[in-house]
Amino acid sequence: MHFRKLIYHSRLINLIIVCVTQLVIINYIQLDGNSLSCVVPEIIFPAFILCTMLITLAGYLINDFYDYEIDQINKPSAHRFTRSIILKFYFGSIIIGLLIAVGIANSLGNLNYLFVYLVATGLLFLYASYFKGFGLSGNLIVSIFSSMVIAIIWFVFYLYCGPIVEQKAQTLILFMCFVFLSSLAREIIKDCQDIEGDSKFNLKTLPIRIGVLKTSIFINFILLALILTIGAWLYSSYASMPLYKTLILGSTIWLIAKAIYLTNKARTSKDFKLISGLLKICMAIGITYLFTLSLSS
Repeated sequence: MHFRKLIYHSRLINLIIVCVTQLVIINYIQLDGNSLSCVVPEIIFPAFILCTMLITLAGYLINDFYDYEIDQINKPSAHRFTRSIILKFYFGSIIIGLLIAVGIANSLGNLNYLFVYLVATGLLFLYASYFKGFGLSGNLIVSIFSSMVIAIIWFVFYLYCGPIVEQKAQTLILFMCFVFLSSLAREIIKDCQDIEGDSKFNLKTLPIRIGVLKTSIFINFILLALILTIGAWLYSSYASMPLYKTLILGSTIWLIAKAIYLTNKARTSKDFKLISGLLKICMAIGITYLFTLSLSS
């Protein structure tokens, strides 16, 4: 029972996705890196990945702490720890992450990373305690954090291996846009999914403020922007990539088109949950595509 509660609060699958994403980014940037003068201390990247996962975990925990009563309505069947236990896990994650961040900053000889850690944990706390209930601002915070999972690895390589980063910049920027837009759409969709419980606690999420119909139209604009981003990503690599690799990413366009169709028809929490699941699959395909770019043609 306690294991099921831990799985629920940690969003284990999401943490695995964060870990895999950063591993794929590392592998992609290091492609052909042997031809360049670039040496990154071996301990740096495992420490970065662990620290990012702890920041993400802390964000989930503090969100569950503040949404405890709301989730009893939105997710009545979920197995949960008590609020006091959630808070203990939260502070434990924050402290361990801070210690790792101090070690990373010391290894890099750059205290800016410690600042990044404090800003990231602070923003996620503000999101859970305040901004989540104020429409689009909360959704933007989570989406920016999702794209920063990529940017922080890019930052390390920039410190040590500027030439490698310059070669990979276009793809990394497109991938960050892909993650940002996917996350933004999913966050707004989840607000539509949770509208019943959120409205009872006077939250001012986007679907509560402007209605589900107008929110669905806004979601579709984001999804169209996502299709354009994928198109640009495909265009940038099509000439040099085997067909099967471009088809992997191209399949997301069909899934997003289906998500747009379903969004126009969605009315219930179950409908929006299905759309959210489709977008999670799209993100997984995007990560898979980036992984294929790290493989020999």
